[in-house]
Amino acid sequence: MKEAITNISHDLRTPLAAIYGYLDLLEGEDKSESVQLYLGQIQNRAEVLKQLT
Repeated sequence: MKEAITNISHDLRTPLAAIYGYLDLLEGEDKSESVQLYLGQIQNRAEVLKQLT
């Protein structure tokens, strides 16, 4: 069971790292207010996933 949880955690962390990378790239771009709102929501959800793993 512990090994399965470790494998699932690893499978989540790799795409999560990619999401954080894309969010960092988008930080430097000019964005509309609605895009900033969506990016904030994505960042919050990614942070929750990071804490869970």
